[in-house]
Amino acid sequence: MKGFFKNPLNRKIITIFTFLLIIIIILFSSNYIIISENFSDPWFARVASVATALASIFALLVLYFTYRSLAINREMINEMRSQSSPAVTVKIIPDKDNFNMLNLSIKNTGGGPAYDINVTFDPDLPYEFSNAKTLNNLIALKNMPLLEKGEEVQFFYRSAISFKEDNSSSKIS
Repeated sequence: MKGFFKNPLNRKIITIFTFLLIIIIILFSSNYIIISENFSDPWFARVASVATALASIFALLVLYFTYRSLAINREMINEMRSQSSPAVTVKIIPDKDNFNMLNLSIKNTGGGPAYDINVTFDPDLPYEFSNAKTLNNLIALKNMPLLEKGEEVQFFYRSAISFKEDNSSSKIS
C-alpha cells in the first residue's frame, strides 16, 4: 500500500469514487427531503432526471478510468513477462588469451533461464575437432537442458586463419 497514492491513475480513481460517494449521499438526502416534504410530481421528475443524468455521467467516467487502469495493468504485465523471458545469443568471438583462436559463445542475455536449447546454423559450419564434422551435428549444441540468466558457454571453434581461408565461412552474414 506504500506509494499507492503516488500513482496518478490511482489518485484519479480515488477522486472519482469520492465524487461518486458524494453524489450518492446527495441523492439519498434529496430523496429523503422530497419524500418528507411532499413536493409536486413535476418537480420530483425534474430532480430525478437531473440526478439520473449526473449518475450516468459519473458511471461512464468510472468505466473509462477502469478501462484505462486495466489497459495500463496489461501493459505492465506484458513488460514484466518480456523482462523475465530468456534471450540466447550465439557468437563466434576471439579467444581472450589468443586472438588468433575463435571460440563459439552461447550466452543467455535475457532476464530469465532458458530451457531445452537447440542451436542450429544455416548454413551449417564445419567443425574439425569432432566426429560430427559440422556444428549442427555436434551433440553439445543439441538439447542443452538449462542456461541460467547471464550464463555463458564457450568452446574452441577453430583458428582465425583457417576460418578466413575456408570458403564456407564467406557465406556467413
